[in-house]
Amino acid sequence: MCGIASFIGESKNYPLSCELFKHLFVLLEERGMDAAGFYGSKINSDIFLYHKQQGKASQLTNTTYWKEVEDNNLDLLMVHTRKSSSISASSLDNNNNHPFVGIKNKTALVHNGVIHEYQKLIKNYEVFSKCDSEILLKILDLNFDYLDYTVNRFKQIKGLLGLIKNSEFTFLLSDIFDEKKSLWAVKNEFRPLVLIDAREYLNQFIFVSTIDIWQNAVDKLKDCNLKKCKVYFLEKNFIINILYHDKKFETK
Repeated sequence: MCGIASFIGESKNYPLSCELFKHLFVLLEERGMDAAGFYGSKINSDIFLYHKQQGKASQLTNTTYWKEVEDNNLDLLMVHTRKSSSISASSLDNNNNHPFVGIKNKTALVHNGVIHEYQKLIKNYEVFSKCDSEILLKILDLNFDYLDYTVNRFKQIKGLLGLIKNSEFTFLLSDIFDEKKSLWAVKNEFRPLVLIDAREYLNQFIFVSTIDIWQNAVDKLKDCNLKKCKVYFLEKNFIINILYHDKKFETK
């Protein structure tokens, strides 16, 4: 079991978004305390921030790495808290921790679950860790022209799902095309995920592992407007893509 959360969109109140995600990140420790990490992208840019380490999210959020998140206005952020298992390998080797980032650093992935087909799939890909989650990124780490991006990426994800039919998963996948940002959420019935529509208040979509973690983070902030955001419980087999460009969202 691991914890994941993400936002996409340029915040109307970035300090509040940062405070909210700091609370979410720390609260996600209940789903994993062995390692923590994040991947984010600066507004209207392909410049990214990326860090992962052994230990709790509450430790990471007190480092200079997290201060960079707070000091830079991001329009994309993914966080992950990890609970190690025999199949996902030790967190002592930081290569095994999340997020996993593509060769050109423009694609990143966080995953909660177990890939039971891992041993079979790694025969066809070069991996740099012993974590089963990395194979998802390896299969998906292909370049597309932005013009045909959504259709091709969707076909690729559907192809991946055909390879992991016996697995348990929720994963978030981000792609950066200069100032254009894309975030995919993919899940089956075995792992939870909720979507929060915070566009009216923060101009952001937010994903988080569970509704309890979301509500607890909002309670800590004591912000009535956040409590008004629409929450969607994603269905057992679900794929959604959110594109963000020129301060506009497109969902598919």
